[in-house]
Amino acid sequence: MINILVPEAHTRANIAAIRSLGRAGYSVHACSYQKNALGLKSNYVTYAVIQPDYSAPEYLDWLEDYIRHHDIKMIVPTGNFLNSIRSHFEKFKHLLPVSQNPDILYKFFGKTDIVDCYQKAPSELHLMDHHPDSVIIDIKNDDVKIPKETPFGYFVKFEDRVENVSDEENIPELNFAKNPAEVREIIDNARHVWQTALIQSGCTGRQVGVSILMDKGEALAVSCVRDVHLKPHSKGTMSLRETCWYEDIVSDAIKRLRFLDWQGCAMVEYRREENGNFTLIEINARYWQYLHLDIKSGVDFPKYQAEWFLEGKKEFTYRPILGTKSRDTWPGEVAWATNELRDSSNAGLRKLRVIEKFIAGFILYDDDFNFTGDRKLYFYNFLKYIKSEFTALIHKTHVG
Repeated sequence: MINILVPEAHTRANIAAIRSLGRAGYSVHACSYQKNALGLKSNYVTYAVIQPDYSAPEYLDWLEDYIRHHDIKMIVPTGNFLNSIRSHFEKFKHLLPVSQNPDILYKFFGKTDIVDCYQKAPSELHLMDHHPDSVIIDIKNDDVKIPKETPFGYFVKFEDRVENVSDEENIPELNFAKNPAEVREIIDNARHVWQTALIQSGCTGRQVGVSILMDKGEALAVSCVRDVHLKPHSKGTMSLRETCWYEDIVSDAIKRLRFLDWQGCAMVEYRREENGNFTLIEINARYWQYLHLDIKSGVDFPKYQAEWFLEGKKEFTYRPILGTKSRDTWPGEVAWATNELRDSSNAGLRKLRVIEKFIAGFILYDDDFNFTGDRKLYFYNFLKYIKSEFTALIHKTHVG
């Protein structure tokens, strides 16, 4: 059997990868620095491993020894993993099903780098079409220039954390501002923590994700997924999603990845309005939260990426089965229902409908964790959710 290492087995996306690869017959070596990582309990795991933290001095030695001892042939790339090996990329790149050029690869983990590439691209490529108005600033040296004002506010995204700043300086990477004054206030508060800011105009619409396996500018497999809920909630969007197909958005996503010479899997996120207008949000160069849905709909990205990388295969199911749905019940759908019930604009009858929809979901939709041959993870995830909510309640009571 071919041995594949799957880091960060505590994430929903990589649990989907573990299941896909294990079901396909690969020997899955799942690892995490979290002892209670759900993915380590999967029936599709061959070896469950507790690794050193990425920041630990012994991590790279541990990784090299593990690869050699277990004859690892591929490593599923994640953002944290790739950042941990950045200074030793040449040593591990032959195991990674992504671009072998670090300049191309690591560009995808800097939001400002991608925006800068699109802004400098030839105008005939139209890469700034369907793109939010964006300004990149050096916080220390540049004036705070703000994009054209919209009714939907602004997003301020920080990069390049200042060295030797305490982790307790909790200025988040992503911030929302209602108006230019709030943008300036957010940036002023972050000057001692961050060096670079990307300021983008906000937009509206339903969230849409386009997942793609790219090979030398060609899309080998594509899935398109939309959020069933119109409004985002406190735990993030896409807790209930379905496969769809928007040819214009799919074409735009492929064009963007082709321009950046991306190799392997990526997800391009958009917002789509009811009139069909759409706006790029960001590109995720790693597996994504709704990967279970793609697998269920017939576009099995982890399996495809392994076969493409290890065997040179290029013929795959290209499009998903349309209308396939799945949900993230705990905590996603609970957060959606809670937000809807707390919304003062919702009348009593509408709130009753929210409760009905949430309960009906147990019958109508599969949960990500309720995976054939591995259903026990659904119950583990439920218990984890209950424990976290109980702990938060105790903490709140104690603090109060």
